[in-house]
Amino acid sequence: MKKSLEILDRIDKKENIYQIILKFADKAHRILTNSTLSGSDDVHDILSAVLKETEEGKKDDEH
Repeated sequence: MKKSLEILDRIDKKENIYQIILKFADKAHRILTNSTLSGSDDVHDILSAVLKETEEGKKDDEH
């Protein structure tokens, strides 16, 4: 549960949670199909990659 709360703290509270989940699923699927993760199928690595990509996208939007 702690990990779930950490993730929720990192996202925009105004956005619908179901839309966020769909975006994360899309990004995770894209990562898995492109094999951009370095050979690891650890779920936490995929989740970390999705969160990192999401945060980088937010930073790009701010500039």
